[in-house]
Amino acid sequence: MKEEINKTLIKKVVLRNIKDELLNITRYRSENNLVYLLKFKNADKVIKIDTSKEHWKIEKEIYIYSLLKKESIPVPNIICYDLGFTVIPYQWYIMEKIGDINLNEIYARDKKGSKALFFELGCIFAKIHNIHFSKQGEISKEKIEEKSFYDIKRESLEKDITNLKKKNLISEEDCKKVLEIFETIPLNKECSLCHEDYGPWQAIVNNNKITGIIDWEWARSSDPLYDFAKARFNLALWSGNLDYFDKGYWSIRPMDDKGKLLLIKYMVVSALSVLAFFAENENNFNMANKKFKMLIDAV
Repeated sequence: MKEEINKTLIKKVVLRNIKDELLNITRYRSENNLVYLLKFKNADKVIKIDTSKEHWKIEKEIYIYSLLKKESIPVPNIICYDLGFTVIPYQWYIMEKIGDINLNEIYARDKKGSKALFFELGCIFAKIHNIHFSKQGEISKEKIEEKSFYDIKRESLEKDITNLKKKNLISEEDCKKVLEIFETIPLNKECSLCHEDYGPWQAIVNNNKITGIIDWEWARSSDPLYDFAKARFNLALWSGNLDYFDKGYWSIRPMDDKGKLLLIKYMVVSALSVLAFFAENENNFNMANKKFKMLIDAV
């Protein structure tokens, strides 16, 4: 977890922007940002602080939340924000509190009872992929910095392969096969809103309903089939109810047998990025590698 920030500064921010009695400030667990629960007399809220000083992140998320709300995708309401570093030396926004637990935590407690929520998770994902832009590329506030999915993925694949080979974590044969598989994937020019880290860990649940999909910092206008494949691979590794997730997605964006075969190829490609990410984590790497081997043998 990132280091704490002075809560006196957070309190100062809150008192400037929220007309309610602040009772307590509690840190949430978060790997990439500072996130705090703001307990008020009337209605609790959450503040997210971007300590990376990459000024585009908060602005980008605010913009994407506005797009999603127009399409009735469940996301938290942003109450106020600051992009000017006026009190805290970082950018931040305060949003409504939409729940205390994510879907992955619910799955760990009740695998069978969470099936309907995984179906809903798939439906929401398909609706997100039905939001389109004029071109593929990085989303920067209200514009797209054009770059095709193929170019982005080819660069990251080569980088991941180089890093894995340096650590002797992948064979030459598997490297060659992954690149060959990638080259057989037909160029998809669809320009969908892609989350890039979608899963039950990003779905906040309240009263047995998904109330918000969070963490849109890495979203792109890109190939939705790869985004779906990446989500499926991670779901198969770290969560479950994949069949219900699939049914929900396919109820809105149907997929024929040809598409499902292509999906497996995409999952092989996404698996390699997961292997590279966990190169320093032996347990997670071995879990991902086992699944990777099964997929590459199935193509």
